Amino acid sequence: HWQPLKVPANWYIAGLDHQGALWYRTRFQLPDLKADQMATLVFNAVDYRTDAWLNQTRLGAHQGYFQRFQFDITQALQQDNQLLVRVDSPFETPGKVWPLHKQAIKGILSQHDTRPGGAWSPHGQDANSGGIWQPVAIHFSRGATIDNLLATPSWDKGLENPLLKVQVSYRATKPRLAKLRIRLTPDNFNGRDYYLEQPVMLGAAESDRQNLIVSLPLHHPKLWWPAGYGKQHLYRITVSLTDTEGTMDQKTLRTGLRQITRDATDSTWYFNGKRLFIRGTNYIGSPWLGSMTANLYRRDLQMMLQANINAVRVHGHIAGQALYEQADELGLLLWQDMPLQWGYDDSAAFAYEAAHQATDMLVQFGSHPSIVVWGGQNEPPF
Repeated sequence: HWQPLKVPANWYIAGLDHQGALWYRTRFQLPDLKADQMATLVFNAVDYRTDAWLNQTRLGAHQGYFQRFQFDITQALQQDNQLLVRVDSPFETPGKVWPLHKQAIKGILSQHDTRPGGAWSPHGQDANSGGIWQPVAIHFSRGATIDNLLATPSWDKGLENPLLKVQVSYRATKPRLAKLRIRLTPDNFNGRDYYLEQPVMLGAAESDRQNLIVSLPLHHPKLWWPAGYGKQHLYRITVSLTDTEGTMDQKTLRTGLRQITRDATDSTWYFNGKRLFIRGTNYIGSPWLGSMTANLYRRDLQMMLQANINAVRVHGHIAGQALYEQADELGLLLWQDMPLQWGYDDSAAFAYEAAHQATDMLVQFGSHPSIVVWGGQNEPPF
């Protein structure tokens, strides 16, 4: 009795009022892989726990509603494929677990004044936010796959000569010599390109990805400024791994270069050396993040700018990727909360999971120039 359900979407918005686990199934066809080719199944965000099987082969599991994660499907892939995904967005038992000893790290999505039913009533869990709420795709590469890029500037040599540290997270089928190429090009303005190429020895880990970290020296780059202080100069980073047969994989990332400092004596903020006065607000776009689009986020941020606001706290949750892209373009500063809202399980296992997800947050979103503050937990009761 399988029924159709929209993907991506939170299942409540898609017309299904449900708590707990839900099974998804889809079928697709693909041609046979070529020699040394890799196939990666990429989930851009699933709320909350994910287990996946391809052609009755278990791919793995993931926990957390906001992260992009992936499974290697190279060995399980066939011409005719069936993908089975179990998504569990749990109802947490009132009293014993919910509201002060929650175990699902969902922030305001599982408990908040803006939730249907209120913050403290058991009805505060009504209209569950679960679902595959961001796109799913298959990525093909050869010999190696780049899973993530993180770009962070270092200002030890001043504003005129920063270093851009680029962390490349990858997986390889076997140890091999390759070339790492990094190109930094202006994305929304005319300016100078920067380029780096160096040989690297790729390792082959059994289960986890590995990292390459390189520094790209820059000279008089264009800086990213908040709205009202200057232009939002954005650069596009293109990273590729190549060998004697050509490109193995390539990934792009958009970022901006900015320096943030704060005077310890009077708490004055400085942005690229210029004094900054912060005028902020809180923001929750929707309890169902799958309904938010780039246009909706842009509309909201533009209204904030019209209201003379230059900083936004993404309150008790991590939004869809489109919010951060729009903030980068418009020059809105973001205070990004970890999705910890009020009370949680106080076990060591939960603390470990929260730290793991916080690392995911920093690695995945840390390249956005608009994010200037990271918040750990909103109003912890103990």
